[in-house]
Amino acid sequence: MTRMRMLSRATSAIVLFVLFFLYGQSLFTSAYADVSLRKFPYPYRSMIAWMNDTEGLSTTTFEEVHRFLNTLKKNIPGYGDGVGLDIGDSFWLMAKSNSAVAMYSGPRKKDGSWPIDNQHFVLKYLKAGWIDSLHSYASDVNSEAFTFTRADAVHLIDWLKGKGIYLDVWIDHGDNNSNVGTNWGHGRGAIAGSPEYHSDVTFQSDSKRGYGFRFVWIFSGREHRSANLEFEIEDVSEKTLSKLKVGNTIAIRTIQNKNPTKVKITKIDPSAKTVYGIVNNVGRHTMLDYRTFLDSTHVAKAWEFSRVTSDRFGRIWYANLIDKQVSRETLDYLVENGLYEIFAVHLGYWGLPSGKGIERNTPQLLPEKSIRAFRLVKTYQDNGKILVAKGSRLLRYNLANDFLEFQVKVDGSRTIIVIKRINDPWLGSFTPAVNDLKGITFYCDKPVNTDIYIGNDEVPSKEIQRNPADFTGRKSIGIKWYAPDYTDYTQ
Repeated sequence: MTRMRMLSRATSAIVLFVLFFLYGQSLFTSAYADVSLRKFPYPYRSMIAWMNDTEGLSTTTFEEVHRFLNTLKKNIPGYGDGVGLDIGDSFWLMAKSNSAVAMYSGPRKKDGSWPIDNQHFVLKYLKAGWIDSLHSYASDVNSEAFTFTRADAVHLIDWLKGKGIYLDVWIDHGDNNSNVGTNWGHGRGAIAGSPEYHSDVTFQSDSKRGYGFRFVWIFSGREHRSANLEFEIEDVSEKTLSKLKVGNTIAIRTIQNKNPTKVKITKIDPSAKTVYGIVNNVGRHTMLDYRTFLDSTHVAKAWEFSRVTSDRFGRIWYANLIDKQVSRETLDYLVENGLYEIFAVHLGYWGLPSGKGIERNTPQLLPEKSIRAFRLVKTYQDNGKILVAKGSRLLRYNLANDFLEFQVKVDGSRTIIVIKRINDPWLGSFTPAVNDLKGITFYCDKPVNTDIYIGNDEVPSKEIQRNPADFTGRKSIGIKWYAPDYTDYTQ
């Protein structure tokens, strides 16, 4: 994390006097003013998101499940009261059938039109915020009856720009030619010369700015993460083995991790002097990693992120397995360690014990155990522990928090925090607007005597939040997070 400081504690009194003489005001560093950046918006200690892949979720079931997830509507049939969480969704430009949220569905006609045109539905929920990502352009691999080309990508980008909508998040879909990942040999969106090539207009490069998706999830190995991993500890002494029991949790140190790793013991083999256990793999200190899409003519760039898709038994990214994603133990782990997490989900499908999914054939999308899991998460948010945010909001906040540059000045009795830029080392430094800084919070001794500026402009008081001491015992000041929106947009 990069921060600009004006002076250090070692600066002499003479230099301070010279600065005062030159600038006509007293300038001190964050060390003097005791200002530091808080990891998450006050009062939260963790931030999580769900990102839903649209397949299997029709327009009707989309509205059904988001009425429960995003509103506080009372007595929703089959669900009870809504939980009012900030959860976004995705869409396709084009789908082979009407079993997903897509602008166009059905085999394309010879004149280029589509049997089903849902532009109005997609636009409605893009504006409402219930859709905040694109799940690639197309639902299926190209065939005689269903073909995606670069012209389709340009069509959607022009449509979005024309509506004033700029999405940040791209999510590859498992089996289609518009993917930018080359999974299963189908992804051709970043292969120059292919009919499906579009990465130069979808993403940006050092020399050319495309539409500008900044964050990308690619369907390949490392972007899928398991919520827990099996762990073996070998050459354990007999004395230590005699003290251990199955079910115990032990802390060990590894070369890769400075902090102790907690291992829950599942099996002890005295003859092999080996202890077997499970390691929690949920949570990241940052969700961002560098990604390029290299071809012979263009280098497209984006920030890559991963999602939890599995546990050690198989895929858990289904509507009936939310409880396996967010147990109380997992949520406590995220809070205790101050971590981000993004969970992948298919709200339109249920998972089988084999780890594979099937289309739902139940009266409602979410079974009772998944409903209870979302209610559990709501209690963590209500108690100020975990902030649930749309994936796009989490990633934008993560970017700002990781690369914020600021100065601290002390002018008489007032402390002034001057935000200079978000020094994005991958897509380019920029001066942020207030919306780029939602939730950014600074620890300080006297919030009432502290102001925040972006460059030369003071952040309006209506956007500022001054906070009492949190779990660390420190007070803070910040730019307000997004106001809750519990509107039932289905009405």
